[in-house]
Order: sequence, then structure tokens, then C-alpha cells
Amino acid sequence: MRTHLIATLLLSGLAVTAWGQAHTDVYVVEQSGALTTNGFGCPDNGCLAGEPVEARVFANTLGDFNGLGNPGFRALGGDLPGRLDVSWDFMPMTVDSGSSAGLTSTLLYWDGLGPEVDFGAPPTIDYAIVFQGKDNLTARADSSDQIVPGAVAFSSTPAGSTHTHGFFLVDSTADTFDGQSDPDPGIYLTSMRLRADTLDETDPFFVMFRTQEASLSAPFGLAQTWVNDRVDTLADLLVEDVFPGDFNTDGAIDNADLNLLLNNWGEETVDPDWTAALTPPVNNDELNALLNGWGFGTGAAVPEPGTGVLIGLAATFVVGAGRRRD
Repeated sequence: MRTHLIATLLLSGLAVTAWGQAHTDVYVVEQSGALTTNGFGCPDNGCLAGEPVEARVFANTLGDFNGLGNPGFRALGGDLPGRLDVSWDFMPMTVDSGSSAGLTSTLLYWDGLGPEVDFGAPPTIDYAIVFQGKDNLTARADSSDQIVPGAVAFSSTPAGSTHTHGFFLVDSTADTFDGQSDPDPGIYLTSMRLRADTLDETDPFFVMFRTQEASLSAPFGLAQTWVNDRVDTLADLLVEDVFPGDFNTDGAIDNADLNLLLNNWGEETVDPDWTAALTPPVNNDELNALLNGWGFGTGAAVPEPGTGVLIGLAATFVVGAGRRRD
């Protein structure tokens, strides 16, 4: 298991985006072989510019298209190794109070009604907070109770700096960016962490959005307090870094896992190199996990072979295996 560092996330409110929102950034620094997040900022007009403000919860009102470009990621020159690819993951959270106590999910929702914060499951299983990072690659924080591996969020410059804003979307449909998202009024919460090859990852931080109804203003404040009170416990810091699709648990989803999938397709028991947990038989569930996570941990910005090649390989094998069993 990787070492986890206490993360200090700093809110920068020195600019206003096109959505009319305070500009927020996660400051990212390499320290002693680990990624950590720190910096300086000012969350509102009530503090002096540059006054350091620690924060691990980033809360914003959604824009007109149910999306937003905040928070972004910032590093000053020398803060990171040059040309470093930094990726994100969505982390599962476990609710400890209210009507959904015990629920574990990468996406939590509260409609803002009632006197007490009551986060639970999203309105339907199709809901997700989607983040679009570098090269327009996306991952969805949905109702999964496992880590959802993302892609590269940003790459540092040769001087080790960055100032990058991806795009967050609260999506109420199964088809990301189809223009049909119309989420129910309420507050949506996910947890993220950052990672890079050869470095330990950051601690989780929390990204929360509310829809635009004025009635949600006061509940939004209560929700921020609720999350701030749980920043060290809401997302499990001891979660095992075993990613769906990493069948040999070597920290990468690559050709070795593809070979295990193909060699064990349809089997109820697998060979000793398959060390990840398995609910037999080996079938499309494992195939989808492999495709969704392909390239994780390899340091490749564009996975090779591409997803189309993987699908072709798997489809060919499945057809062949089916014929052999006829």
C-alpha cells in the first residue's frame, strides 16, 4: 500500500471565471518523493490577496450547462518534475450519519431539504460527476464503491509548472456530454486524489457542486461544514490500491492483464498470476474493467494498443472460445 501524506489544499480566489464563480485551484507540489497539494490563495474579498487559507473542500455552483471549470490545478516553476503526467482518481466515500449511514460511493447526493445534512445515493444509477482532463479523456464518479481510475489531468511544463483547468459536469444520463444532462436540484459530492508514476499520491480532497436554485444556498453552507468535519474519514485513506482490471495487482493495467484475461476466459478458477479478487467466471465484467482502466499505471498518455484493438482482440478470443466449446 502506498504512503499517504496529509494534503493541504489551498483555495485561490484571485480571479473570476466566465461562469461568475470564484477561481479555485489545487496547488500541487512534489516533496520527498510524493505528490502533495499546497500553495496560497484567497477565497473571497474578505481576506488579503495571497493570505494562505487551508482547504480540502472545493465547492461551487454549477454553470448554465451543469458544468464548471473549477477547481483547476496549479504548480509554480520547480514545484514538480518537468514534463510530469499527473493523473486523478475518484475515491469512494462512506457516509457516517443520516438515513444512508454506511453507504459507500464515489458520488453522494443531498437534495438540501430538512434541517440536517443527509447525503445518500444519487437520484438514479445513471448520475455521475464527470471530469474531463488532458486530451479530453474522462472518467465518471458514479455509484461505484471502488476507486475509479482516471486519466492524465495535466502535464507539467519542462520547468515543472502548470496552471490547468479541466471541466467538471454533473451528468444525469448514461451518455457523457450528450447535451441532455438535467440533474435534479441538490448538492453533489465526490472525492479525488492525484497520482504520478514513481511518486506517492496525495490524500483525498473533495469537490462539491450545487444546482442554481437560490433555496440551496444555506444547505450548501451546511454541506461544506459537514464535509470539512470529515475530511480525514469520509474517504478511506486505508483503501487498498487494487484497481479494477489490474488482475495481477502490479499497479498497472497493461498487456500482462490482457493476457491473463484471454488465457482464463470463461474459467471458474484462474492461474496463480491472477492475484486480484475475482467473482467467477471470467467474463464481460472483467473485460469491461480492463477496457475502462487500460493504460492505468503505465505512464502512457495515449494507451497502446488502443481500445479498438483491445475490443477486437477480446471479441476474437470470445468468438474462438465459444466455437471451441460448441
